[in-house]
Amino acid sequence: MIDLAVWLMGNPTPIAVSANTYTKFADNDTSDSENSKFGDANAEGTFDVEDLAMGMIRFDNGAVLQIEFSWASNIKSENRFVELRGTKAGLKWKDNEVEFFTEEDGQLLDIIPTGNMDTNGHKKNIRNFIDVLTEGAEPVFKPSQGVDMIKILCAIYESAEKGREVIL
Repeated sequence: MIDLAVWLMGNPTPIAVSANTYTKFADNDTSDSENSKFGDANAEGTFDVEDLAMGMIRFDNGAVLQIEFSWASNIKSENRFVELRGTKAGLKWKDNEVEFFTEEDGQLLDIIPTGNMDTNGHKKNIRNFIDVLTEGAEPVFKPSQGVDMIKILCAIYESAEKGREVIL
């Protein structure tokens, strides 16, 4: 989801991360609650992942990305979404559906794209990778974007461990 949000933002360069991670479900019976059903239970298995990560990523263009990820929460239902808020428009991506929000002539507009919404992005990425290797095509994703993503993920854990913002 971070990758999707950063891509929708136009791939700005991350400059700082502040985050916390929590593991509250592992050491009590709450891990067996209805709101923590992810994967198959294994009595001999290892429970070694946080159940909540929250934070903020700052970018070189002044943008900020607020993140919240949880696989076990005391909430009604889990949702996957990305919201972008700009000075001229906003965007919401939820379950492969996109809505744009803006104003025109003093009127608020909600725009829902219609038409062929081909959602097989994974197949397109593989095709692009093959085209890059065999035909010299321009890659959709640049290596620097992957490097930035790894920096962000590592900084989330470093920030949580150190209890302070991490400058990239």
